[in-house]
Amino acid sequence: MLDGENAIRVYRDYRGLTQEKLAAEVGISVPYLSQLEGGKRKGSLDVVSRVARALRVDLEKLV
Repeated sequence: MLDGENAIRVYRDYRGLTQEKLAAEVGISVPYLSQLEGGKRKGSLDVVSRVARALRVDLEKLV
């Protein structure tokens, strides 16, 4: 993340999850997750908190 990498992507990779698996756990589409990871969209507080829960990290680490 120090190199400007997206925190969601870093934690997703660390947990060994595919975009498909994480998106399904969170209840969002793969394209939406891809846009979050790519910085093209900012998720709502609800979505980002569900992502944090699925990744087992504090919400603050993703925002």
